[in-house]
Amino acid sequence: MKANTIVLGAGLAVAGLLVLTAPSEAGIVVLKNGEVLVGRIRADEDTQDELIMRWPYKERTERGEIKLPKYRIRWYDRDADEPTDAYWEKYENELIDSAWLPQLERWRIRKRAESEVPDVAILEGFDSPRGKLSPVPVQTRDFELRKPDGWTSATEDGITIFVSDQAGADGYRARVHVFSVPSLQKESTERQVEWVQREIGRLGAGAGNKFDVREMKRLKPVRGGFDQELLTATTRAERTVFCLRQVSFRDKRTYFFSAYADERDYSGLEILFKACMRSLVILEDQRAAAGPGTVPTSTTPAGGDTTSPPR
Repeated sequence: MKANTIVLGAGLAVAGLLVLTAPSEAGIVVLKNGEVLVGRIRADEDTQDELIMRWPYKERTERGEIKLPKYRIRWYDRDADEPTDAYWEKYENELIDSAWLPQLERWRIRKRAESEVPDVAILEGFDSPRGKLSPVPVQTRDFELRKPDGWTSATEDGITIFVSDQAGADGYRARVHVFSVPSLQKESTERQVEWVQREIGRLGAGAGNKFDVREMKRLKPVRGGFDQELLTATTRAERTVFCLRQVSFRDKRTYFFSAYADERDYSGLEILFKACMRSLVILEDQRAAAGPGTVPTSTTPAGGDTTSPPR
């Protein structure tokens, strides 16, 4: 009896080891009519004439299978569960289920960015002619960043605000505003960019006011989404304020960084503004990199949900 128990225990251990070391199954099939199927495709069920896709797989929990003749298939991959770069390279202009169009747009943006002349990296420290950044970051629920040393810090209506300790031209104090809003998840990145540009453009509304976009860099693919940097000028009551802006588009939220200075002070603060902007850490990116269920290091709650327009 004892021997049988030992053998049974050893058998269970071996079986568990096989489960742990067995390759995970995945699979995606794009039919010639553009329909997309995602499930499990086993290598021994992928023959010259047909393949079998099985479920359950991920969120599709029902048990089932379908046999697909190869003549109906445009493309498939046993190791993926979404169209790969190889698919888009070959079938970019072919009809496909509309659910995959946002991914196609992201691939096109990334492809354009890779094909263009890359930006020349400018290595800048955190010190600037007009100050340096505090070594301790300001933490919120959704992001953290380092404020200019000596500047005041406050939170109003979910917006993190840094204000200079020194007055500039005509008493105007440089400042930084950072906040986030829920992303337009059902819209493509390009549609979200259009919405942001439209909202920012409203800053020039009103008699005697003027708003200009002085510089706008292309969308930059980053981990978790895209960033866009721009420089704007807003004129109100005969004062022109320059604003260095960065909009970070992510799956769950869209993040806005805005650094303001009188046009006469901006050149002396630009390096400090860019250093502050580059210190921004989006916690959503860290959660995505760490995997589901992982809590990022910085979890101090602050700066709750807001639907404030860009400022």
